[in-house]
Amino acid sequence: MSALISRRLIRGVLIILLCITASVPATSGPILSYTESQIGPGLWQYDFTAVNGLDPALQADFNLYDVLFQFPSSPTVIALPFGWDYFQNINSIESFSTNVGPPPFGTDVPPGTSLDGFSFQFSNQIGSIPFTFTFDDPNNPGQPFTFAGTSTAASVPEPSSLWMVLLVIVAFLLRHRVVLRLKS
Repeated sequence: MSALISRRLIRGVLIILLCITASVPATSGPILSYTESQIGPGLWQYDFTAVNGLDPALQADFNLYDVLFQFPSSPTVIALPFGWDYFQNINSIESFSTNVGPPPFGTDVPPGTSLDGFSFQFSNQIGSIPFTFTFDDPNNPGQPFTFAGTSTAASVPEPSSLWMVLLVIVAFLLRHRVVLRLKS
């Protein structure tokens, strides 16, 4: 009888944990994330990813087509995504899509997607930077929608505490099963 109660209790806890993780809302909105690598003495490389986190259903056709990077020092452009070009002004780079529209024919970034491949080198570590995204605004043609923010370091995946709890529960279940077999 106690084994049946234990199973039901464990199943209940697992279902509650699953419901909690499924109900956590995802953050949305435009994001510029970066990774930073020291590639030599006094030489740093920054790889940026532009995320058009606008809602594809509510903000369809708000395509990202221009990214203004504002750096504290002058960069060297290492690479840009295919179909993107740039203008450089001392400490800023304005990168823009050269083919209007979303893929497969255009190189704009539609809502709900991202574009990586913006790589720059610096002689010092720069960290987060201010940026401005420019989007097509289908409600106001000729007047683009802009969003300004600060870049964020790309997160390094870490084991979730939920997975750790789940692993402990599985370990206890296996141990309980082994103890029951040894008693029989």
